[in-house]
Amino acid sequence: MNVPLHDTLTAMRGLTFSCFPYLLVVAAAFLQGLALVLNCWHGVPAGNDFVMFHAAARSLLGGGSIYQPFLYVPYMHEAWLTGTAPGTGIVPLNLNPPIMSLLFLPLGLLPLRVAYMVSYIVQLLAALWVLRQLVRTMLPSSHSAFAWSACSLLVYFPTFANLYAGQVGLALMAVLGLATLALLKGHHRTAGIWLGLALTAKLFVGLIFVWLLWNRRWSSLTMGLMVWAMCMTVGFLLFGVGDHLHWISAMQENAQRALSWNGSLWALLARNFPADQTGLGLVLALGIGLPVLAVLARQEPRFALAGLFPLMLLLSPLGWIYYFPVLIISALLLWPYQKGLLVAALALSACPVPLMLPAGITVATVYPFGLLFMVVAACYAGRSSSAQTGT
Repeated sequence: MNVPLHDTLTAMRGLTFSCFPYLLVVAAAFLQGLALVLNCWHGVPAGNDFVMFHAAARSLLGGGSIYQPFLYVPYMHEAWLTGTAPGTGIVPLNLNPPIMSLLFLPLGLLPLRVAYMVSYIVQLLAALWVLRQLVRTMLPSSHSAFAWSACSLLVYFPTFANLYAGQVGLALMAVLGLATLALLKGHHRTAGIWLGLALTAKLFVGLIFVWLLWNRRWSSLTMGLMVWAMCMTVGFLLFGVGDHLHWISAMQENAQRALSWNGSLWALLARNFPADQTGLGLVLALGIGLPVLAVLARQEPRFALAGLFPLMLLLSPLGWIYYFPVLIISALLLWPYQKGLLVAALALSACPVPLMLPAGITVATVYPFGLLFMVVAACYAGRSSSAQTGT
């Protein structure tokens, strides 16, 4: 039987359109791989945080402190641990809690460049897998939603920032994605476990616990706090008080807060006002955070989490853009309800700004506004959804 040419062309166009997002994913994945190889072609860059994580793991394997100073020459591809005398090496400014060093322990057995690549690839694959689970739960009827979501993550500038900085933003995205999935399915204790692990890694996740308390989600709250307390207790037993005091000191110092890749409210103040603005920062954080939390407390978990992810980065001094991949989850949660503000928020948060820009440069302020737009999008989408359902 002969098939009309018109029908054949229509079928070919349909096939091309359905395959197009997957071709984009392949191209974006190739771009990620190329960037990964080029970034460590002559050794992992000296400013890459993974060098510090790897040195801490090697020191721990050798029975030393995770904060032992080290020397690093990029083109030699290795970091050498040194003595503890002043001036003998780089003193690690590790903002991860000591218990996090256990995650990097297996990577300490590998050469630095190999360990760096393995760490990033595992994180990226975990983030993509969690993203797929979220898409299958929230948009089960869409055949190309995962491809578009994966492509967005792969070409997102903060994802490349995570690669360049050697950070754990993609791992945090995966853990928070699993917590989101559990909450949407009503598995409150499981959600608490994942949130407790996320809180152990990054204290700014504590804002989600404030929402759990405000919203009286006792099951998730108690389970999350138990997991966090258990992890911190194990950390104290393994690493002692000294390493934890060093960690707290590093958190308080945070001398690089004003760099342009910090998208927090505190960084915005530090870049535009030379004097210490701690008081003003606290007033603004409370003035923004409390009203938004009050709004999100009355909304469904879908909209509340979509707003809490950008809000915690906006209000924390550690709102670095390599944690921004979690905003892809917020976008996925909000996409069926709010597109205009969402596109603006993603565009601002994805703006490719150099890491080292002088204070006061206007373009460096786009990231806080990207976070703020995402928060507003979540609040507006939740309110519109409630109005439509009559609740």
